[in-house]
Amino acid sequence: MTRTPLSLNPNVGSGALPRGRAPWLSGWCVTIAPMVDEDFEAALRDRKTARVASAWTSVWWDLRTAYQIVYDRSNIQWSSYEQVFTRRSMIDGAIITYGRCFLSGSRYEAAEVEPLVNQMGDDALAVHNEAMRWRNRHVAHRVDTDWEQSDVRILWRAFGTAPPTFRIRLVTALGPDDEFAVKLGEHAKTLADRVWEKRLIPLKDRYFADVDPVKLQNVRDHHAATYEPPQQREGVIGVTLDIGDTQ
Repeated sequence: MTRTPLSLNPNVGSGALPRGRAPWLSGWCVTIAPMVDEDFEAALRDRKTARVASAWTSVWWDLRTAYQIVYDRSNIQWSSYEQVFTRRSMIDGAIITYGRCFLSGSRYEAAEVEPLVNQMGDDALAVHNEAMRWRNRHVAHRVDTDWEQSDVRILWRAFGTAPPTFRIRLVTALGPDDEFAVKLGEHAKTLADRVWEKRLIPLKDRYFADVDPVKLQNVRDHHAATYEPPQQREGVIGVTLDIGDTQ
């Protein structure tokens, strides 16, 4: 099967972002338009809006992560025994990361993603349903006997003279085929773009349409300051999004 590499840049291909500055991923490095000394920031004190914005950003990041995992996996071939487990772990991770966007959790009520999938058409819904089937019936829970079978036998070695023991054979599916993996990656990327266009930008627009300009001016004059990044820590990765049009 001929493979077409997935584009890493969200401004290329389907679902391009028409407004705002979105990061694009290269490996696990996040590149954004750099923050400069003239940038001033203040915490959003509208807790409800902040909670919803955080939830949708978390969903966006998971969808982009699922896409990135599939892309990186496409560059690993079936050339060694060790790579079989690497590829299996990566597709499991992509499916779990994608599925997390649709299941209960602290962000679930604030960011309901399924309506966006339903608006994307039958092909997108088919990819979603298949991904969730893999997630629910094999990756997160071993319940589908089509994807894992076992055979338990009593064994006597040495022509039946040795004490009996168990011999157990287990056959487990490594995950969906490469064609579906590519579809899942592209689907996750397109859905991430929908989250950006249909949820994050409108949320920002509604907030600034409703906020009292005098109060906003007061926040800028008395609370805004240049950003002081926290001390770097091991084992974490961060992403910064500027939503919508900026100067």
